[in-house]
Amino acid sequence: MSNLKNQIFTLLKRCPERANVSGYVTEIAYYPEDNSTYILTLKSEEGYQIQVSIYNYANVFSKTVSLTEKEYMDIKWTIEEWREVLEEKAFDDFAKFAESEPNSMDDLLND
Repeated sequence: MSNLKNQIFTLLKRCPERANVSGYVTEIAYYPEDNSTYILTLKSEEGYQIQVSIYNYANVFSKTVSLTEKEYMDIKWTIEEWREVLEEKAFDDFAKFAESEPNSMDDLLND
C-alpha cells in the first residue's frame, strides 16, 4: 500500500477539477481524459484513512489506505488549499464571462 500512498501524495500536487470541504466530506476529484474519475476521500471514523475510488466506465474500484495523523492533516490542508484555488478561479471566470457581455454597468457608466 505504500506505493499507493506515494501515488496519492504525488497526485495531490496537481490541481483537481473538484474539491469538496464540508463538515461531513473532505474529498478531491480528478477527471483525466480517458473518461475515468479518481476521487480521494478522507475518512476519520475508524482512525485516519483515505479512500481512493476509481470510476472507470461501468466499473468502480476502491481501496482504503491508513494514514498517520500528520499525513491526514497534510492531505486535509492540501484539499482545503485546492478548494480556495478552485473558488478563486471560478469567480475569475465568472467576472470574465459577465464582463464580456455588452452594455455592462461599467459600459453604461462610461457613456
